[in-house]
Amino acid sequence: MAASAQAQLPQEQNYDLPAQPPADALSAIPTRSRATIAFEAHAVAQRRSAPARGLLTPQIALRRTLEGTGLVVRFTGPRSAIVYNPRSEAAGAGAGGGGHAPPPP
Repeated sequence: MAASAQAQLPQEQNYDLPAQPPADALSAIPTRSRATIAFEAHAVAQRRSAPARGLLTPQIALRRTLEGTGLVVRFTGPRSAIVYNPRSEAAGAGAGGGGHAPPPP
């Protein structure tokens, strides 16, 4: 049974993601790994992702691309994640403007 559980976890893949707009990086990772990454375009706009290179799991590639962006990732499953800006989420929720509270850590 341990073998089947391990088979479901994302495997390491060779990534060569340059620094780029986060929306581009967040679209490239699922293409390679069959992961699902949810994000709102306005939350990742006007930022630059960090490069992610080498033999990495999708989770590590995602964390590396978000380094220094101010964006936060919450993994919701072995192949799914939500990327959000905690500042804009908190501001939207506090202002009563229909924003969503940030996911719990």
